[in-house]
Amino acid sequence: MACKSTERCQVRYGVRNCYSIQADCLITSATFSTFDGASGGPVPLGAFVVISICNYCRSWFRVVADVQKCAPNDQAVTRIHIMSPNGLITISKDKEAWLNGVPIPLSLNVSNSISVIVSSTSTSVVVQIGQYVTIVLNTNGEVKVTVRDGISEELCGACGKFNGVLADDFQTPDGTSVTGIQQLIESWTAKDITSCGPINTQNPV
Repeated sequence: MACKSTERCQVRYGVRNCYSIQADCLITSATFSTFDGASGGPVPLGAFVVISICNYCRSWFRVVADVQKCAPNDQAVTRIHIMSPNGLITISKDKEAWLNGVPIPLSLNVSNSISVIVSSTSTSVVVQIGQYVTIVLNTNGEVKVTVRDGISEELCGACGKFNGVLADDFQTPDGTSVTGIQQLIESWTAKDITSCGPINTQNPV
């Protein structure tokens, strides 16, 4: 089997095939796309789990996106929260960062155990989690989560598993399936961060 330079021949879930080495999950003001390519909208207001390690362990992490509408026609991801055994990192689209509520510089190796590094460019804040996950929050409120091959079978969250199976991208935390992106995001509501119950689907001004 001949694979592209961006692919690797592997067996995943009992199927040998050419699988991508990495994939992106994208969040914009109106659309959401998973690692395996499911996409659609709208993106409801509120906080939801983007990506997480399913089983709690020393290298566990959880990434939550907070979608807000701070002005008319200005819906965006305003905050990203990264939780791990080492604490809570929050980054904003205004290029700010906090560790456990304390402001931190935008160029810092926060933790050696999971190699969380916060850095910034002129238009974004970047968080690297180990060797497998990169999160980019742009100043326009758009987010790109890049995952590399190696942890696909351990992933949970709205971005999916990065296993090449489009059907299971619509799986909710309890294992049931939904039919659309909005319902998928709502099922992954971060109840510890969202203060108004289920994610708001009305998108008020």
